[in-house]
Amino acid sequence: MPGRGHLAMGMGALLALMTLSCAATLGGGGAMKNDVDDLRLSLDRLRQEQVETRARVDAADHERQPGDEDLLSLVQDLRSRLDILDAQIYAMAQRLQDNDDDLAGLRYDILRLNRLGEESRSLAATGDQPGATTSADSSMADPESVAGATGMPRIAPLAASPPVVEGGQDPTGVFQQAYADYTRGDYSLAAMGFRAALARDPSGPLADDALYYLGEVAAAEGRTDEALAGYARVADDFPRGDKAPAALLKRGLLLIERNRIGEGVVQLDHLVKTYPQSAEAQLARNKLRALGVGF
Repeated sequence: MPGRGHLAMGMGALLALMTLSCAATLGGGGAMKNDVDDLRLSLDRLRQEQVETRARVDAADHERQPGDEDLLSLVQDLRSRLDILDAQIYAMAQRLQDNDDDLAGLRYDILRLNRLGEESRSLAATGDQPGATTSADSSMADPESVAGATGMPRIAPLAASPPVVEGGQDPTGVFQQAYADYTRGDYSLAAMGFRAALARDPSGPLADDALYYLGEVAAAEGRTDEALAGYARVADDFPRGDKAPAALLKRGLLLIERNRIGEGVVQLDHLVKTYPQSAEAQLARNKLRALGVGF
């Protein structure tokens, strides 16, 4: 019977090939252009391994003994992850077939696929240990609760498993993936996703959100100048967007935090005068009062 050990080995073989396929592609943009043919061949091999691994999972499920709940949980989780890998592989293949030049988006999809592979490899290895738990990771932040605290647009909720981008092209799906990475603290991957979403729809309804969270990532990583520039771009390029007041507030507070008090006061004053009814304007007034400025 193909039990946990067989599943772990099968999944490990698939994910090892995935890692090798992706690693060769994560260099500079020029290298990606030169390696498109190699990537296509790697995807073909990856698809074949995917089929074989799914067959092992299905066989294990079919031959599972009644009452083996641990194996059932492992099979269900691996099958879910295989479904996600199927969608990601398909999206990448479609991108190559269409000769898409969106290298930022392709790079992001590959890195997400590689990261998902690492998580699945760990799960498969854990599931082979006696008494190991196989429940899905529940540590991902709930986007709806985070939305209330950060002002994130309330778009379709993210599933507990890593979300899938239909066809690999939908900027909303890419943004959702990037935001999920952001809430987990995976800032480098999140930044790549926000840039990909922005590249796919630079003037769309989530463009200002993508720019704003690029600023948030830069601020979280201590890249102050980049964060300040990102917040300024949100306010300058999307003055009617819902993220403009938040960007001005964050920029003003960051300037003050960096002891650039005068510049920060100017930003907060601009926020109060431009968006007087916003919640951010009230926060700006409170900060200005604390600094001994009017309001």
